[in-house]
Amino acid sequence: MYVDDNYYNLVTEFCGGGELFEHIIARGRFSEAYASKIIKQVLSAIKHLHDKNICHRDLKPENILFESKSKEA
Repeated sequence: MYVDDNYYNLVTEFCGGGELFEHIIARGRFSEAYASKIIKQVLSAIKHLHDKNICHRDLKPENILFESKSKEA
């Protein structure tokens, strides 16, 4: 993170795997096992933020990104 004269800038890792929303639309449905794997990772990330006293305030499938297009992402 850095600050210039007008803005706070947050630089993050590039996530080229697309949004969770796109994956939901493309698949149509998820198995319970796949959905639980995704939500476990999301909840782990939220816990990490909360442990640092950070609140996301805009959690939605469009804001959850996959690292890559691989099946392990």
